[in-house]
Amino acid sequence: MDIRRFSELAAAHGARRERWPEPERALYDRCAAAPEALGVLADAERIDAFLDDWHAQVDDAALVARIVATTAKAP
Repeated sequence: MDIRRFSELAAAHGARRERWPEPERALYDRCAAAPEALGVLADAERIDAFLDDWHAQVDDAALVARIVATTAKAP
């Protein structure tokens, strides 16, 4: 088992298998039940939950307008 690669993928894509790239799901299937992988997935799940619940607060309409104007000018 390549726990280092498994950890990298969990950090990048999260704990849920469906978020992993299709070619990497075989690694998920082989490793997910291993004790080391369970810890990795538990950490990734906590981060997933935080990110899934997070919502950006945009209160400054002028800031939004500046950002939109800047990106509209980009080549």
